[in-house]
Amino acid sequence: MVARKNPEGGRPTSFKPEYVELVKCYCEIGLTDQEICEVLCISLPTFYRWQHSNPDFKDAIRVGKGQADTRVERTIYNQAVGFYYTEDVLVKLRGDDGKDFYETVQVKKYKQPDTKAMQFWLKNRKKAEWREQYNHTVSDMEGNEINPLKINIMTPTRHEDRVVKPAYVEPSTEAKKEELPAIGEILKVAMILQREAPHLVQDLSQLDEPELKIWYDQNKEKIKSVLGKK
Repeated sequence: MVARKNPEGGRPTSFKPEYVELVKCYCEIGLTDQEICEVLCISLPTFYRWQHSNPDFKDAIRVGKGQADTRVERTIYNQAVGFYYTEDVLVKLRGDDGKDFYETVQVKKYKQPDTKAMQFWLKNRKKAEWREQYNHTVSDMEGNEINPLKINIMTPTRHEDRVVKPAYVEPSTEAKKEELPAIGEILKVAMILQREAPHLVQDLSQLDEPELKIWYDQNKEKIKSVLGKK
């Protein structure tokens, strides 16, 4: 390939006049700038430089992309309003000789309008009328709607007006609930109390194990006092 002289001077250019029509066709079928560069075996900077130095090349790109965009717009429009189309269908027929044969026939069908295509079209063509709006309402505890513009948010300015959340304090060992001793220990305590404080152990023989624990829990301070004196 013979390099052409660069009209702006410097290194010769590899641009060819036939690239004008080629790039227009590439844009019409939806190729991106990078894909066109790969087909022409050039870099993106070279592609942009050719547009700057060759007005026909630049116009061909603009026209080709415009035609591609128009086809896409027409497709979206048809999806939004619905359209008729023909489809080849293979049908089974029977000849005059009584034998079956297959033949392809064209059947006319109708594509129902697509609501998503409608929304896309209207949101882009009539943004003011079809943009999405979000209405946020504020209600009180009784369900009555409140105008957010009339809500007064009071910010405390004095230290005594502020609500201070108390810090969490780990309870001390003494504050934790004491575990009850085993039933055997309770019976030993009861035997000692029979001598030292018989008024605390009346009718204990009639109590079962859960009731003995309840008795101990209810009288543990008195029991400690008696045993402490001993």
